[in-house]
Amino acid sequence: MMHGIAMPVLILADNAPPPPTADKRLHALHAYWTAIRGGRRFPARADFDPIDIPALLPFVSLVEVREGTPRFVYRVMGTRLAELLRRDATGQAVGTGVKPEELESVLSRYHRVADDGVAIYHRDRLQEEANDYTAIDRLMLPMGDRDDKVELILGIVVRAEKEISERYPRAGARPHKA
Repeated sequence: MMHGIAMPVLILADNAPPPPTADKRLHALHAYWTAIRGGRRFPARADFDPIDIPALLPFVSLVEVREGTPRFVYRVMGTRLAELLRRDATGQAVGTGVKPEELESVLSRYHRVADDGVAIYHRDRLQEEANDYTAIDRLMLPMGDRDDKVELILGIVVRAEKEISERYPRAGARPHKA
């Protein structure tokens, strides 16, 4: 935990929404995901239409879940998310650019969504080599054509403005490391 931001990863049991303290954009994506999945465990890729969520697209990613290596590859990355990561990772393996000591933790979240078909929420700092100081809210949602196999992970990452501004005088200012 850095500067009191990190919180445990929350498994959203029974497709529950993120906690009330989560950013409203995460709630909006969760509501959309819930609507398009209907009575299924999670929606299929064909159910997802980007035109339905234009305000969220800059913050959204789609990660392909593969059988081989690398297992997780960014297929789509929104422009605001790319700005946060300091790079557009479209076509790259998840974990590229992550601080080496954080790689296992980062990949474990993707494995949990892919292997268990569960949604995950957490608030933390980015673990990127180029940006390890920005507090974020993240939601990861499973997608697939069958209820027993996750083929994509729909994600949204937004800057946790309230957390940053409460802790540091300038929003987005890099915290002083002791």
